[in-house]
Amino acid sequence: MTLMCVFFGFFEITNGFVNVALNKPAHQLYPYRSGDDRCDASNAVDGRKSDLNLWGGQCAVSADYKQTATWWVNLTSIHSTHHITIYFLTNNAPTLDFQRTYANFYLGFSLYVSKTTDMHQGTLCFKDNHFTIYTLPAVFTATCHAHGQYVIYYNERRNTYRRGFTLNVYSNLCEVEVYGCPKTGFYGSHCSVPCPDANCQYCHIETGTCQSCRPGFRGQRCENACSAGYFGQDCTRKCKSSCKGCNHVTGLCESGCQPGWVGDFCEQECKEGNYGDKCILDCGRCRNKTKCHHVDGTCVDGCEPGYSLDYCQQPCEKGLYGVDCREPCGHCREVSQCSNINGTCLTGCDAGYEGVLCKRPCQSGYFGQHCSGKCSETCVGCDYVNGSCDSRCLPGWKGGYCQEACDEGSFGGDCNETCGHCHDVKQCSKINGTCLTGCDTDYKGDMCKARQDNPLSNFFPCDLRVFGEHHKTAEHAYQLTKAIRSGNTDAAQKVKDAETALDAKRIGNSVKDPQGWSDDKETVMEEIVTAKADQIAEVKAVLEKLDGSITFAEGTFDMFWGTGLDKEATLYTKINKWPGKNKLGLLYQKLANKHTRKLRSSSLPRKGASAEGQPNIEDFLKDLRRQRKKNDKCDKGDNQ
Repeated sequence: MTLMCVFFGFFEITNGFVNVALNKPAHQLYPYRSGDDRCDASNAVDGRKSDLNLWGGQCAVSADYKQTATWWVNLTSIHSTHHITIYFLTNNAPTLDFQRTYANFYLGFSLYVSKTTDMHQGTLCFKDNHFTIYTLPAVFTATCHAHGQYVIYYNERRNTYRRGFTLNVYSNLCEVEVYGCPKTGFYGSHCSVPCPDANCQYCHIETGTCQSCRPGFRGQRCENACSAGYFGQDCTRKCKSSCKGCNHVTGLCESGCQPGWVGDFCEQECKEGNYGDKCILDCGRCRNKTKCHHVDGTCVDGCEPGYSLDYCQQPCEKGLYGVDCREPCGHCREVSQCSNINGTCLTGCDAGYEGVLCKRPCQSGYFGQHCSGKCSETCVGCDYVNGSCDSRCLPGWKGGYCQEACDEGSFGGDCNETCGHCHDVKQCSKINGTCLTGCDTDYKGDMCKARQDNPLSNFFPCDLRVFGEHHKTAEHAYQLTKAIRSGNTDAAQKVKDAETALDAKRIGNSVKDPQGWSDDKETVMEEIVTAKADQIAEVKAVLEKLDGSITFAEGTFDMFWGTGLDKEATLYTKINKWPGKNKLGLLYQKLANKHTRKLRSSSLPRKGASAEGQPNIEDFLKDLRRQRKKNDKCDKGDNQ
């Protein structure tokens, strides 16, 4: 255990120990002012200590407001130390002023001697756990019997605090003197007595007891060489596994190398093309005849084409060929006639294959032996072995060889498509499903699969201009008016951006009805459908054909605007049995009865159907409220 003694005040040197820190390189983690020589870390080892003032140029000064302080001196080589003396910065103040003003900056400091700049790898010479500001001396000496290259001063204010501690710490050191022997291997008061143990590297500076052996030795008196397989300082380094036996000091492989290795430390593999003991054996039939495993001669990169096994001496097994015998032979007529070198089928190919290696199937449209058979013309792609249509048939054909035409009512590839609502199903094209003689009622399109749109529906897509804006459908216009009337600008914008009428309706349904909406909504809708009838040709055409009978525009389950039934149920149900009010149908009926071509409602003043002449939504709503106040009884009658 290292002996540590603390001396208070000046230490009087009466023996041959030398200040080995004098003028050696020094470092401070947080210098007070970088580049200012008056604060430099080297000031603490320059031998000057006559002026212990902050700006006297003789002290190493650290930065303010730090929780750690680190300073060290590099002795440039390993030294045996005896004691360390520190002259703290005092600003040349009397003892009492030093204690009251500066001592608290240094409380809790530690001193280390280490072989590296990492203090945790070294010896802790001193740790202050007891000083107070009144007991800490301005000049401090601690005995430190250790050996190392770096002497480190460290302090912190991180986790533990005691009475007198400041929040921050400093390494304000005016001089640090490290006394010990100028060279290793000696001890005593004049450092003149050789360490008594021959293999000792460092011994105790006072007693001569060995503290560290020379590389290659161990034991209390360094009397034992390293165990077999180990060498170096403290016998901690391990000889290479490729070495048969290494020198316990240097690690050189004096007993030679294991097979596959050469060099002083057996760190080099055999050169390419050689292997084994002393690398004197030649590799076998390896690929490129160069690279084999340096220890046992196995071919690292595989064999030359046509050979296998570790040493590449056996031809490939039947059915394999090429590098390392990894390639399977193609569809040879006789697998035994596949070349083990390059895979050539010496007696030709099986049916359905061609090429030298017989790995390439017949080209599209051909099959059989020598690929001489031709696929059916109604086949998209046939099996290259037997000619069957295993891919699919051309549109209009079916069967294993695509020789059968589609049945009535079906069409397309392999006849998998069903014809639409053709007027005559026999006139459905078996190739593309086109209805050659037209569609059934309520269906349209070349294939008669799309139902006819209802122009009177609010969901009918169109470019509708009303209230000074363009709308995608009548439903968009209606729901936008409701949202604006409610003052819900967010919902209004969402209605404008809605892709479909259904989306617009769902957004509008989430908006609470504004005050008076139940009285005004029919008038709003009448304005919209009137504009739609004026602008949209399909609507005009439908209204012109109405014969005065009751019609419906929404064959949905809407109980107000629609009939409350779907289209089919509406058609087969008496009008007086419709559960819905059919308000939208009645509006269109009203328009049809008033005009044949110019469909215009006169219930509200308008300036025309053009986009420029129409009132905007806000003006329209103001007119609506003004008319309702003027003639409330009449408005209610119109809304019923």
